[in-house]
Amino acid sequence: MSSLKIAAIASCLLLFTGCSSLLGRNAAFYVQRGDRYRQQGKTDAASIEYRKALQKDPHDADAFLGLARADLALGNPSAAYLALRDGVTADPQRTDIQLALGQLELAADDPAHAQAEADAVLAREPSNIAALQLRGAALLGHHQAASAKAAEAVFTRLVALQPKDPAARVNLAVLQIGSGDRAAGEQSLLQAIALNPSFAPANMNLANLYQVENNPQAADSVFQRATAASPKNAALFVAWANLRRDRRDLAGGEQVLATLRHNDSSPEAAVAIGRVYVSWGEVEKALGEFQRAGAAGARDAVAADLALGRWSDAARLNAALLRASSVAPADHVTDRIADARILTASGKVDAATSALRQIVSDAPSSGAAHAALAAVYEQNGQTAAAQGEYEQALSHAGSAEDAPAVLAAVAQFDLRQGNIREALAASGRWASLQPASAASHLALGAALLAGHAVLPATQQFQAALALAPHDAAVYQRLADADAASHNVAVAERDLNTALSLAPDNAAPLAQLADLESGNGQRTQAIARVSQFVAAHPLNASAHQILGALEIQAGDRARAEQDLQRSLQLDPSLVISYLQLGRAYQDDHRDADAIATYRQALAYKPNFPPLITLIGNLYLSQRNYTQAGAYFQRALDQDPNFGVAAANLAWIDLQTNANPALALGLAQRAKQLLPNVDSVSDTLAVAYTRNGASASAIPLLKQCIAREPNVALYRLHLSQAMAAGHAAGAVSMR
Repeated sequence: MSSLKIAAIASCLLLFTGCSSLLGRNAAFYVQRGDRYRQQGKTDAASIEYRKALQKDPHDADAFLGLARADLALGNPSAAYLALRDGVTADPQRTDIQLALGQLELAADDPAHAQAEADAVLAREPSNIAALQLRGAALLGHHQAASAKAAEAVFTRLVALQPKDPAARVNLAVLQIGSGDRAAGEQSLLQAIALNPSFAPANMNLANLYQVENNPQAADSVFQRATAASPKNAALFVAWANLRRDRRDLAGGEQVLATLRHNDSSPEAAVAIGRVYVSWGEVEKALGEFQRAGAAGARDAVAADLALGRWSDAARLNAALLRASSVAPADHVTDRIADARILTASGKVDAATSALRQIVSDAPSSGAAHAALAAVYEQNGQTAAAQGEYEQALSHAGSAEDAPAVLAAVAQFDLRQGNIREALAASGRWASLQPASAASHLALGAALLAGHAVLPATQQFQAALALAPHDAAVYQRLADADAASHNVAVAERDLNTALSLAPDNAAPLAQLADLESGNGQRTQAIARVSQFVAAHPLNASAHQILGALEIQAGDRARAEQDLQRSLQLDPSLVISYLQLGRAYQDDHRDADAIATYRQALAYKPNFPPLITLIGNLYLSQRNYTQAGAYFQRALDQDPNFGVAAANLAWIDLQTNANPALALGLAQRAKQLLPNVDSVSDTLAVAYTRNGASASAIPLLKQCIAREPNVALYRLHLSQAMAAGHAAGAVSMR
């Protein structure tokens, strides 16, 4: 009996011991659970577990490292930096944490601190490969000749430590070629290829070296040998096709892609070929490849359908993606954003806005979702709301995957808003994250050019040209820089090159027409665009460009025909409505102008400038009720739209409906538009009506000084002075 009791007591002790261990979970337990959640993609839950671990042990280095990785996955690099820094403090001997901190510092364009982390590791482990790689990259980040030489020494040591690693020799070769020692660089690349004949980076760099040295036969031979050794290596074929395209061998580029298509019928190869066509601007061919790829190319196919204006096809395909991705949260957010963009493209802006707001609510840490919502707000003219969402997008764009796209969107937004400093900051960060992206250099160059830094802008455009010599957009930006430098002939040559690379693209045509028209060659511009329209009769933008030129030439009848035709081809082309309405206004056909602007409003229902434009037409007809309704509608969308505020104040003053309200509106308009005389005049009249003529008089005198021939300002000054005299506030002199 006693033995049974002992056994029972032992069982109870075991139970209590188990309970005790549950109550006393240590830091390692929470770290392991956090790691498990992170591997499952449950990053938010993982972050919570790592924080629990740190509550148990504030010096647990593993918890700091896990938390940093979770913060990076959640798009919060600042928090990740703090966690890694605390991790190094907790355990200064942890090589993995120091190197992770160094990599993050390097990504943040802080090469000095990244180098310090690498040196700290190398002091303990002189042959640590990862630390040497970090040190080499950090030295290159200094952008100094001495640092580049030191980096070359680092990569030479890496080659010695990794004699059978072709990547180390490629890195060394890039440095050697960059320092001008092409012969040494060539030898390093040949050694890398000897180690691995199909190693794509080695073959690509060697072929590019021969291409730069004007030896296309040698460049082709490199790819011929490499693709023979690896007949299904899509990266090699893509690089070869682009190389041929770069030297204007269009048929040769197609032949290379045809060979890859013959060698490899996999969906992955089809997607790779399709993306090459996208980079070449041949979206129809790209779509065919994405369709051939099936499910693997579905998301690319959606983007291609959108680019081609095939909203229904994009919607149908994306609906299938949404159904398939409902169990994968990351993909599901991506596909929901694409669905909202389809709604926007098809004119369903309100539905798109609601959908994106819901996505942002469901996935508040998605930088892409905030950027997409910002784009819709901007399209509606809600610039303040757009600014806020772009700021949110930036704060969450910490991952390498999301950051470039968000930075690109922010840079372009700031450039459109005239925020040059902010555009420079965003595009500069983008270029530092993706130095091999031609688009990032184009964005940085555009921001520099907007700030009148023509030479640095041209250098950025030249960098883009080196990366994407077959991209028409590069030549368009070069033309902008040439025009800013008054090199009109060179700008025309650049735009003709752009047209030769993208013969179906109306964008370079519009630039060329503007350039010629501005130089007194309007007849030549009209002839050129007419020829393009004849060759591309279904291109809505081309008809719009021709209509705009015909308006300038005074041929309103032909302009109306071409603008109407552009709208038949693309009813959502808002610029055609605006130009057509302007032509009607010039012909004093206000009713037709209002009807046309209202059609545009169906596609941009929340766009304050367009709403105000309609209000102005009613105001010119003295239809104060309708005009006031439109101005109020504009202010409902953007309370900071100064023109609408000033005009609504003017209506209140004309009808004497509410002088006090008019004064408030006019004061707000003056804050927003401090240098517009008509706004100052409205404010002055509001002051006079509200018994403050002493405040009105200085404003009106300033208006008269700047525009002495405007009789209305003198009339309002005399009224203000009379009112002041009557009140005993002003002495007439």
